[in-house]
Amino acid sequence: MEFAPQPQVQTQGTSVNETISERALREIYLRPFEIAIKEANPWAVMAAYNSVNGWEGLLMSDWGGTNSVDDALMARLDREMPGPPRLEDLWKDVEPIEEKVHPKCQKLIREAGARSIVLLKNDQDILPLSHEKTKGKKIALIGYAKNALAHGGGSASVNAHYKVTPEDGQTTAFGDEVEFSYAKGAHFEQELVLTRHRRSFSICSSLGSNESHGKVVEIIGDFTPLETGPHYIASSGFGPTRVFINDEKPESRYHFVVGRTHRIRLRTEPPRNIGLQILKGRSGGRLGFSPESIHDADLKTEAAQVAAKADFAIVFTDHHTHWETEGQDQASFHLPHDQDDLISAVADVNSNVIVVNSTGVAVAMPWLHQVKAVIQSWFLGQECGNAIADVLTGAVNPEGHLPVSFPRFIEDAPAHDNFPGTYVDDQLRVNYAEGIFVGYRHYDRLFTDVLNSSFGHGLSYTKFGFRDLKVGQINKEKLTVSIQVINLGLTSVRALVQLYLGRKDHANEHPIPTLAGFQQVWVEVGVQVTAELCIDLRDISLYDEKRNAGKLTEWISIATGIVLGGYFGNNRCLIARELLGLVKCHRALRLP
Repeated sequence: MEFAPQPQVQTQGTSVNETISERALREIYLRPFEIAIKEANPWAVMAAYNSVNGWEGLLMSDWGGTNSVDDALMARLDREMPGPPRLEDLWKDVEPIEEKVHPKCQKLIREAGARSIVLLKNDQDILPLSHEKTKGKKIALIGYAKNALAHGGGSASVNAHYKVTPEDGQTTAFGDEVEFSYAKGAHFEQELVLTRHRRSFSICSSLGSNESHGKVVEIIGDFTPLETGPHYIASSGFGPTRVFINDEKPESRYHFVVGRTHRIRLRTEPPRNIGLQILKGRSGGRLGFSPESIHDADLKTEAAQVAAKADFAIVFTDHHTHWETEGQDQASFHLPHDQDDLISAVADVNSNVIVVNSTGVAVAMPWLHQVKAVIQSWFLGQECGNAIADVLTGAVNPEGHLPVSFPRFIEDAPAHDNFPGTYVDDQLRVNYAEGIFVGYRHYDRLFTDVLNSSFGHGLSYTKFGFRDLKVGQINKEKLTVSIQVINLGLTSVRALVQLYLGRKDHANEHPIPTLAGFQQVWVEVGVQVTAELCIDLRDISLYDEKRNAGKLTEWISIATGIVLGGYFGNNRCLIARELLGLVKCHRALRLP
C-alpha cells in the first residue's frame, strides 16, 4: 500500500507541488488509506515523496524517493527502493515463493478476472455469444486479439508464468463450432524479446543497480532481418542516445538485406541536468524499428474487409504498457494508434460489433453509438484471455461496476482546467481547484448528459427487481437500510445494491449524492432476497475547515435532512424520502 497523497499528476511527479484543500485531503485523498490502515491492518506501506511518521509496520520508500540516510532512518524507513540500498534492509529475509502455479490459483485468477469485467452496453442482448447463437457462424477477431494485456506498465508490470491471449481464449471456448478470422487493424508497440548473448542475465539495470551509474553504456547485438527493404529506426534514452548499424549512423530509415547479419550498437550516456534525482547518473536507452512494409500498411482497410465477411466482429482495443504506465501522464484521452477509427471502419461494414476494451482508465468512445456491445475488461492478469471468453460466451455473468466515470470529452473532466499545472521558479505547481467535486460528484452538478457511462454503471445478463426500501435503526453513529432484490431472469447471479445519500435541501458546497454503501447479494432465479446495508455516518459526514481551524479534527453530519438514493437497474437516482431522526447536526466522530 502506497501512502497518500502520491502525486495525481505524473508530469514532474517526483517534484510537483500540489495544493489541496484540507477538506479534500480528509474526505477524498486520505480517506481510502485511513480505511485500509484501520480496517485491514496491512503489513507494509510505501511512502511517497513526502515524509511519514508514526507507522509501526514495514515502511519502504517509493522508487528513488530516499534523499538522505540519517533523516530517513530517524523517520523509521526500513527499506529503500529500488536498491541496492544506501540503507541496510532492517527486516529478515523472506522465504522464496514456489514458482509452480497451483490449479486453484489459476481458477481463482480466471474467476476474479471474469467477475470484474464491466458490461457497459448490450443492445438487443447481443451478448452472451452462446453456443446456440454462434454455432456454424463466422467471428472476426479484430485488433489486439493476439496480445495478452495482463497488466499495466511500470510498477504495475508483473512477470507472469504465462499469458492467455484473447484469441486463445476464444478459440478454446468455441472450438470447431465457429469459423474464426483475424485482422490486426492497428499498429502495436512491441519490444524485441529473443536475444542471445554470453550471459544468462544482464549486469546493467537502469534503476536497479549501480554498475552503470555515471557511465556510458553500449548494447551490441546482431540482427538478421526476415525481409529485404527499408526499416524505420528510432531510439530514446535518459541521456544522449545514438544507434549505429554496421558502424553507420542511420537517419530515420535503414535498408536491411534478408539473410545478412547486421551489427547493431546502441550507445547511451548518463542524463545531463535532467532535474529528476531518481535518474541522476542513470544510463538507459531503448531501440525500436519496424519494416516499412508493416509500418506503412493499410491495416484498417484490411480489418474492414475481414469484418465484412463475418457474422460477428469482436474488436479488441487496449493501452500498451508503454502508453499506460507510471512516470508520465497519458498523451491523449483517445485510444492510441487510431483505434477509434478502426472501430468505426469495422462498424461501417458489420452490424454486430462488440468492443472489448483493455485499459485501466476511462477513454473516449466516439464510436459508442455505432456498436452493439462494449465490455470494459481492465487488466485481468495472466488468465485474461480465458476470463474475457467466459464473459463473452456467458459462462460467467459480468458483475463489475465502474469505479470511475467515463466522460464523452476530456474537457468536461473536473481537473481539466488545472491540469497539469503551471511552472513557478522552474517548479511545477498544480492547484486542486475542484476540491471535493471529483468524479461523479462533479458530473452530477452539471445537470447535462456529458457521460458515456457513469460511476457505478454495470449491466448484467439477467434482470433484477428492487422494492420495499426501508430505513432501520438510526442513531448518532449508524443507520441501516434494507431493500428487496428479486431475480427476474433465467440465471442465478450476484446483484450489487448501491446506496447514495444527499441533502434534501441542496447546498452548493456539498455533493448532490454521496455513495454511502454497497452490498453484493447472491440471487437465485425467481427468488427474492434482502440486501441490508449498515452505514457509518462518518462516511457521509463533512470536514469543516473553519470549525477545525487550530482544533482537534471534527466531523459533522450533512445536517437538516437526508434523502436516500440508489443505483437500481441502470440509473443512479435520489429518492425523495427523508431519513427521520437525522434532522439535527451532531458530531459523528473525533479524531486526534
